[in-house]
Amino acid sequence: MAKMTEDEQQKLKAVYLQRLENINRTRSKPLIKNIKEAFLNVPYPGDENLVSTPEHRAECEECEGIYSYFVGKTWEKTLDKKSYDWLGHGQSFFLPLAWQYYLAAYLIQRVSKELFPTLYFLPNEDPELIEFEENRINLLTSRQCDVIIKYLKIADELGQGLVIYEEYEISKTLSYWKENYRKALAKEQNLNE
Repeated sequence: MAKMTEDEQQKLKAVYLQRLENINRTRSKPLIKNIKEAFLNVPYPGDENLVSTPEHRAECEECEGIYSYFVGKTWEKTLDKKSYDWLGHGQSFFLPLAWQYYLAAYLIQRVSKELFPTLYFLPNEDPELIEFEENRINLLTSRQCDVIIKYLKIADELGQGLVIYEEYEISKTLSYWKENYRKALAKEQNLNE
């Protein structure tokens, strides 16, 4: 692929910034409101359900650091600047209950910073981690899956036609989360019968 000229880069940047401005003006605040509502009744997971086991944390400095940062913190208290990187890092390490609980803060932080990374929402294809991921996703309600889909649709719109955009990946990711939404909805309907 030929290297882009500075003018081409500026045009792509202008397109992206215009899209971002439109999203901020019309959809960011409603999305944050939807996230808060969707995760409103998720209880704090308990200190023992944040990151790994005490034995593992004693041997793993990274896990102990994440655990120590989040222990006793409500997700609302992690909406500050200091927590931004911790929330991103925690996505890989949180146990299922903690992942569900802090997901609201993670999403709100990203929307507020006008960033829409999709890495932590990609379908997991590592056989060793599929069960771990399924245990997390099975906790989500259809409303929680829906806000993830809305977030991913914004990421999709921002990237459409831009050089860095991988249409296949976002399409695959959206399909994956729509399927998770359908499963959560079916589970909820079965519980109500």
